[in-house]
Amino acid sequence: MITEKFRLQWYQRSKSYDLFEQGVQQFMKQYAHQVDASELNSFARSLGRNTRDTALVRQALDWCERAVKEKPDPQFIGTKAFLLYRLGDTDQAIRLQEEAISRIEDKMENKYQIEYQQKLLDKMKKGEEIR
Repeated sequence: MITEKFRLQWYQRSKSYDLFEQGVQQFMKQYAHQVDASELNSFARSLGRNTRDTALVRQALDWCERAVKEKPDPQFIGTKAFLLYRLGDTDQAIRLQEEAISRIEDKMENKYQIEYQQKLLDKMKKGEEIR
């Protein structure tokens, strides 16, 4: 399992998205019950950003929903909003993106995360493409 995780991370970092897409699907078939919320979110975000296959975006949304259920972290909620937006559910995406922003602690170390999440929200409201 560890070797496969490193391989997936390598695919992500090297932008080998076709290999990541294939590898993450195989990995999740075998190890889904052992993957924690952070890994689920990472896989969902990478798959959702880089695939053109709507069925895979839906699969990523399933993983992200599991992550949010296990740990309702603002980043995970933001990923879910992004995936919903990619699937065309703009109203729900905007609502969740606003929720994600409201859950980020207003501290100096979170300044850039808040700004980034706000930029995504603004793009959603304008109907712009997000990657």
